[in-house]
Amino acid sequence: MILGEGTKDWLNESEAGELRGLLNGWLGFGHMMPKRIHRAYWTHEFLMRVSVTDIRWILVVSGIEALVNTKSTGNKKQFVDRGFYLANKFNIALSRDNLENAYDVRSELVHAENFLVALDNFVPVVHQNVLCEKFEWLLRITLKTCFLDETFGEIFNDPRQSRRACDDGPVDIYRRSGSLTSSRSPR
Repeated sequence: MILGEGTKDWLNESEAGELRGLLNGWLGFGHMMPKRIHRAYWTHEFLMRVSVTDIRWILVVSGIEALVNTKSTGNKKQFVDRGFYLANKFNIALSRDNLENAYDVRSELVHAENFLVALDNFVPVVHQNVLCEKFEWLLRITLKTCFLDETFGEIFNDPRQSRRACDDGPVDIYRRSGSLTSSRSPR
């Protein structure tokens, strides 16, 4: 497992209780975890075992995309709009430009057009690891909330709910689901 800077590799008592809730939430899905959550979860699990940032970037963007994209057209727009909405909900400092650039960088990497270090026209090299960690946190906190909060998780089970929740602005289905913040979010 690859841990970001400033993280720890142990649990305190409150985190152990939260882990119990996560396991119960995950086991509550039985063997039929909703497809989009399952794809994002699988991607996250693979991501945590890879140390090469170029590959991590591809995986984290793909994991978020698995959650937020609900149709086959306008993929980048869905990723940017819905990713921005989630970043705001979880108080993660990501701009629309960050999301657009992340998507473009992922496309360059996945099509083997370049290495991450050469894509500093999208994201300066000095910011690449920090930005990648923010995207990892967004994926992680979104999945965690899906497991702990059934109402929130259901949003990603039904494409219509996802579109309504993320695209309609004032219709704030996420707010109804309760605890959506964490004190350990990178800024």
